[in-house]
Amino acid sequence: MEMDRTSLLCISTVLSSDNFYSKLLMLKDERGRDFFKKFEFYLACKPCMDAGTASTCTHKMEELP
Repeated sequence: MEMDRTSLLCISTVLSSDNFYSKLLMLKDERGRDFFKKFEFYLACKPCMDAGTASTCTHKMEELP
């Protein structure tokens, strides 16, 4: 039996660098490229995350499904 392609869909709240999913997202191949194709979505905007107020950010609420 042989496998040509596969997909893995993981949905999680990434917490810290010691989190299992965080480690997977940071994996690199031998050329230094990301090992997985990843899409990261944040409900808080960058300025609020940088300011430490991500938990009260409402700037991206229109992006909710």
